[in-house]
Amino acid sequence: MAPSKTERTARRVYTVLVADDDEQVRALVWEILAMEGYRVLPARNGHEALEVLGKHGDGIDLLLADVVMPRLGGRDLAKRACELLPHLRVLFISGYGDNLDFRADFPDAVVIEKPFTPEQLIAACRTEVKRRG
Repeated sequence: MAPSKTERTARRVYTVLVADDDEQVRALVWEILAMEGYRVLPARNGHEALEVLGKHGDGIDLLLADVVMPRLGGRDLAKRACELLPHLRVLFISGYGDNLDFRADFPDAVVIEKPFTPEQLIAACRTEVKRRG
């Protein structure tokens, strides 16, 4: 059963920075998370995501980063983002199951494989924002 309006408004609003070079993926993720009550900040690439981090800083609870993006991929973005905000949780999304070379830097990272369901995305985001505390 969906939470009542009172339950939804009483809940803390979490902010998710979504970095993905695919416009359709960004739009889909934004729609799914916004319907769940998340505040979503989109970024078209890793460099734009770093700019958003610079503007919103501690207001961001979760970075959702595509592993493979041109110029600045998810791994390097996550490393830089976590240097700026050590408390930041990172959730990776990938369409390339064999391209998970970031495990050395992020051994406990959660990865959602594309295509994913709305339920998978929501569950992973909930888990990660709870882990942040």
